[in-house]
Amino acid sequence: MDRGLAIFLDCSGSFQAAEKKELLNHIIGIIRNKEDWIPNELLNDVEFSLYAVNNGIQKIAFDRELLNEEMFKGIFNADLFLKVIDSEIPLSYPVIFFSDGHYRSHTLNLMTNAFQNIERSFFTVGLGYDANYSFLRMFSQSSNVFKTEEFSTAIKIALQLISKDELLPSSPEDLCFPDETESKNNNSVCSNEEGVF
Repeated sequence: MDRGLAIFLDCSGSFQAAEKKELLNHIIGIIRNKEDWIPNELLNDVEFSLYAVNNGIQKIAFDRELLNEEMFKGIFNADLFLKVIDSEIPLSYPVIFFSDGHYRSHTLNLMTNAFQNIERSFFTVGLGYDANYSFLRMFSQSSNVFKTEEFSTAIKIALQLISKDELLPSSPEDLCFPDETESKNNNSVCSNEEGVF
């Protein structure tokens, strides 16, 4: 298949917080309902692949499997992450990496060096109110770094369904995520209060 998209989910120890696990599974559910946001003529022409990354990498069944407790353990393995991208993902397939950007200096340096001259399209989506966008921008072009609520826009740009000139955030129907105070108090992924988005 000539067209595809590889999605990598950071499932290292910093994602053990309940609201982050719920958020990742919520995003996976939206991505899997691709008929809601991909033109019908492309539904069967795009190959999607999902990977959970911690101290190992696990490919996730696109059509049914959610992230379980066992997937949220260990330290992010940058070496393996980069190796899988290079060896298993066709160069023509863009990569989207969902992460909070909390890494040790060794991991950050390794990924920054690896992506300085990357030839493929690489996008990063920051997850959670505490996402470290300064770190995420160090190994992804600033124009390819998106906030949590903009993840559907990142996917559409990666698949060239829209251009960067049409940058629009995801709608509240796509994703709801609380502000920092509410997140700490309630551990809630969604809220109907005004001003959340």
